[in-house]
Amino acid sequence: MQFLYDKRVIVKRYSSTLGEYNRPKKELETVGTYDCHTAETSSNTSQKEPQKANTTELDLYTYPEADIVRGDILYIYELDEYENILPATELKAVADKPYKKRTQLKVPLICDEEV
Repeated sequence: MQFLYDKRVIVKRYSSTLGEYNRPKKELETVGTYDCHTAETSSNTSQKEPQKANTTELDLYTYPEADIVRGDILYIYELDEYENILPATELKAVADKPYKKRTQLKVPLICDEEV
């Protein structure tokens, strides 16, 4: 069974290596690129000082063998008719704990935006 994956996600993860003077040097490395689909589960607006914050709960669905763990930074893009990434549609989110199902991987996303 093939799902409708209409977007593409680029998964990046911080890797910690030792740099100069044995200090940890954190770098963002690309882990993988997968076709995906996002679905909104709920939307909430709360008053924060000094502005309101919009919290939208999104879930990302992708292949069950995708390498995504909690804390990964996900860059989600819509695709044009030739399956190319549209950079203007970038959504940046942090992955919460993924749920592996038999047919796909469900990843809750953490993303806030100010209104």
